[in-house]
Amino acid sequence: LLGAQLQDLWTNGDQIVFEFYKQDSFWILIDSSQNSPQILYFTKKPSVAKKPKPLTVFLSSHAKNLRCLSLEVNLSKGRVVE
Repeated sequence: LLGAQLQDLWTNGDQIVFEFYKQDSFWILIDSSQNSPQILYFTKKPSVAKKPKPLTVFLSSHAKNLRCLSLEVNLSKGRVVE
């Protein structure tokens, strides 16, 4: 993930998909459902419906086409990835 460029992102409400590119495309899916929150890695595009949401509009305008330089899990805040 480090050095990968964010190409696209979309959500269906509970699931957010981030498409990255670094030598090849890959996808990170964040499932924020209450019963089983998880982060999943895919080498093929996941079939998640696209619904326009304020979160994806904000992230598209502020994060799209940028590269990931660092990634940390903040355990003091619970399930927080920075």
